[in-house]
Amino acid sequence: MSEQRIALVKELFTASVSELTNAQNSFNALDTKAQNTTTIAGIFLASTLAFLNSKVFETVINSGKAVSLILLGFVTGFLIISVLCCLRSITIRETPVLKLTNFQKELEGILRQPDDQVADRYENFLKSRISDWITAASELRETNIGKAAKIFWGQIFLTLSIISIAILMIYTLAINYQTINPTRS
Repeated sequence: MSEQRIALVKELFTASVSELTNAQNSFNALDTKAQNTTTIAGIFLASTLAFLNSKVFETVINSGKAVSLILLGFVTGFLIISVLCCLRSITIRETPVLKLTNFQKELEGILRQPDDQVADRYENFLKSRISDWITAASELRETNIGKAAKIFWGQIFLTLSIISIAILMIYTLAINYQTINPTRS
């Protein structure tokens, strides 16, 4: 077995380890993104609940307009869905695990071989490890795609709630303005 073959296999091995490391880093980054989105949605949800107890909301209710209640319902619903999507993403923990016991046994078997057989066994060992690393990286990428999709929808619903809040605020300001300064006939 040539040294070039071993060098090529080692290079592929290093690349496969790097690929799994990148997938693991993406997994962790997705968790952080989901936590941040949940935090923002939670702050808006708390603000929505505070709005329910405010005098401004009482004014809107007393005006007899159902639009504000509908908008507030949308805001609350969108925020809850956003939090649930992101929490579901955070709870996805199925990650591939490489079994190091097989790794250790194979390595011990190689080291017991006569020197003239080590090169072939070593190449096969590296190829087997490469396959394991690539499989683990592929499985983790699939998990990351699922996590990212849930976060995406969580962020969509967070955005929808923010837009609904803006509309609700504009509507509430308009109602209050009309209450304070009624138009002349």
